[in-house]
Amino acid sequence: MFPDCQRRVLIAVNRTHEGEMKSLFERAPLAHWQPLFADGFSKARFTLQHNPCDALIVHEELLDAEGHQGLAWLAWKKDYPTLFMGESAAKFQRAYELGVQHCLVYPMALTHPPLVAVVLEQARHAHESGIILARTEEQVTQMRRHIDRLVTMIWRTAPNKEDSHWYSEPFMLERLAEELARSERHKTPLSLALGEFKGENPTDVILPEWTQETLVKTKRRCDVVGQYGPSSFLLLMVQTPKIGGITCCKRLMTSLESPAEPKSGPRSAVRAYFGMSATQGNRFTPQSLLRAAEENLEAARHEKRACVIAD
Repeated sequence: MFPDCQRRVLIAVNRTHEGEMKSLFERAPLAHWQPLFADGFSKARFTLQHNPCDALIVHEELLDAEGHQGLAWLAWKKDYPTLFMGESAAKFQRAYELGVQHCLVYPMALTHPPLVAVVLEQARHAHESGIILARTEEQVTQMRRHIDRLVTMIWRTAPNKEDSHWYSEPFMLERLAEELARSERHKTPLSLALGEFKGENPTDVILPEWTQETLVKTKRRCDVVGQYGPSSFLLLMVQTPKIGGITCCKRLMTSLESPAEPKSGPRSAVRAYFGMSATQGNRFTPQSLLRAAEENLEAARHEKRACVIAD
């Protein structure tokens, strides 16, 4: 964000080598790094908690004096890249095992500052790339969870079998337009009902499978039923006047609210609500019929009645 600002590096080193490290970071290739010093792991930990840095350098003699646990904690944090300076291959191996990202031979680093500068920059870039990768992976995980929920909703709202007689919302809207055109052409009545159920669990937002099965089983063979939104259903009652539609809705309400049969397993109690609209010999559009049914369904929810009939 601020390319010209001075970066900060915390150097965990005993006082014996602190002067050498100060001199190292006063040389040109490292001039844009501001060194902070800690003579122990406890001080380094406290400093990093209250004064974040862009990198951490640990000297091997501090590891010898205070043990591995302090280095393991500092390297485990992953809020900054960690470099280890020393001369022993065995200690380099142990440092990598504890989580250090880079190791440098201490005498070589003192005599060749450009090497230290390059390693610090590479470590910083790798660390920033790791942060971006972690954020991207988290976003991908969230997107996958969202897609899983959407796939579940689509699976629950679409027909699972060709002969299930439970239809998706696009199919129902297309069928509504067809039945309305047929009703106007032949001067026959058409009733429409929007239904909704409320279970004991207020978080239920998707029609369970037993509700779909009950509706398909109870409706008349000439009627068409399917999804309308995530938690509602649409029922088309062909050649049915308003009074006949009321009778159909009451029969469906009784079936939905009746206790489950033992063989079907336990289920929560539900309350069914219906909003109706009918052609009644007037000229209607699919939108006007749906709008009237939605208004009546909303009234049924508030008034706690089984059916609300269109005016």
